[in-house]
Amino acid sequence: MFNNNQQQSAIDHGKGNRMPASIAAVLAAAAMGIVLHALYGHSWNETSGHAIGSDDAYISYRYALNFFKGAGLVFNPGEYVEGYSNFLYVLLVTPALLVSQDFIYPFSMALNILLFMIAALLFHGFLSRSLGRRMAIAGTALLAINPFIWANAATGLETMLVLVSILLAWILAERYLRTESRRDLHLLIAALVLSILCRIDGFLLPMLVVVYLAAKSKYRAALACFAGILISMGLYTLWRLYYYDDIIGNTYYAKVSGPLLDRFRSGLTYFMQNMPRGALWVYFAAIAAAVFGLLRRPAALFQKLNFAILYCTAWLAYLLYIGGDIYFERFFIGIYPMGIFLLLSACATLRMPPQMAKALLGVLLFLQLIPVVQDGRFSYASQRYDGWKTLGEHLRKHHPGQTLAIDAAGKVPYFSNLTTIDMLGLNDKTIGKKKIDTGSFHAGHNKFDPQYVLSKKPDLIAAWILPSLDMAWGLTHNVIRDAYTVRYLVNLSRDDRGERNIIDVSGLPDESIKKLIASGYGYAVLGRKTAHGQAGNGRP
Repeated sequence: MFNNNQQQSAIDHGKGNRMPASIAAVLAAAAMGIVLHALYGHSWNETSGHAIGSDDAYISYRYALNFFKGAGLVFNPGEYVEGYSNFLYVLLVTPALLVSQDFIYPFSMALNILLFMIAALLFHGFLSRSLGRRMAIAGTALLAINPFIWANAATGLETMLVLVSILLAWILAERYLRTESRRDLHLLIAALVLSILCRIDGFLLPMLVVVYLAAKSKYRAALACFAGILISMGLYTLWRLYYYDDIIGNTYYAKVSGPLLDRFRSGLTYFMQNMPRGALWVYFAAIAAAVFGLLRRPAALFQKLNFAILYCTAWLAYLLYIGGDIYFERFFIGIYPMGIFLLLSACATLRMPPQMAKALLGVLLFLQLIPVVQDGRFSYASQRYDGWKTLGEHLRKHHPGQTLAIDAAGKVPYFSNLTTIDMLGLNDKTIGKKKIDTGSFHAGHNKFDPQYVLSKKPDLIAAWILPSLDMAWGLTHNVIRDAYTVRYLVNLSRDDRGERNIIDVSGLPDESIKKLIASGYGYAVLGRKTAHGQAGNGRP
């Protein structure tokens, strides 16, 4: 692909398989960054509910827990809803439960570090063959010394597994184009199946590979890949239909909803909020320049097209279609290696002098590290308080066997072991499949139905609350006051208040409760009223 680097690449490749000390140091720095963030950082800017991993990660952990217990891949035993979007990752973290329920997050961290090491080594090998040893070291450093990588690995979500699947599909597609060997084609098809199992939208990457091979006139290979996709997706869908009585995961219905224009606006906002942060804008500039260079010579479009350009443009269009995401740059992680590759390719084409290349590398690393002092997720603290974990443990102790309705469906259900109604619909088909025709779009938080929740008569309801005593998701004071009263107020700030992190406000007058809410207790647990008008004592 880059003739001026092929000789150097061949020389570098022939030096043996030993890992250069510089790459070992880069990988060690990345591993330390992930560990530090897991121990001392947060997965959200301000609130404490995402202190020990992301709350959403614990939705997957709950499925793993029920699977481990023999109840199946379910959120609540006996309720067959696919509320996870990461089938393979759920299975991969399940062995942690052989140790204990609390071990699953450390196990997930170790797994994510291993997955990132694999991703970084794949990227380094690809860059070495394509651009030479020096460019490979620079590119791997840019991928690894990146606080956004560390933060996303520390969430406990499947992002690092997805990164591996993206790199495998990309590298194997390029390798097949170079070798056209049957073995490489089989490996490529296996990588595409891996992508399908990684995420609910994992079929998009394989379809882009099919398009790419067809664009390069490799029609038989494209057809073979398409057949592999069709067979694996067909088997997966048949299993899903049998097990969950659905043809696609419930998370699709819960998240991709509302008018297309509203989703587009939300997706554009997501892009504009995240693109300027760190050095991501530099990589998007490299992508834009590469796209512009292709469009200037449309006659050579297919000949000059590379997978990085195709993936980045298609993935951005997909993000606009679904309305973006709430977890910062999570869905842009796959863009990083692509953007780095395109930027380094441009530098190689321009024959940038070594001193200028080193200066550019320094500037990029500096830009990538800026969020450490600007982003609240990196406000490291030796002692962290996690409000939702604390609440989950409290409810397990004081309200065993009861039913909970909640908006944060991760840590509280996981640690409480209570039967749970997910008020935002990821794990509830009735809410998840509710039609949304109007209103503002907010990814993953667009569907709720207070009347449905109340009709289920949960023992407890947990959600954000205002000093007016109106709760989020349509649970206004007028709607809930006849059947429920405020039982607990929960501190979800990062300020650990010890025994006062959860306050039992049963019997307190409304004015006292309002003052507590205004003082920082912005999360509440309601209890069903008894015949005497007070919340029950919590014991069934």
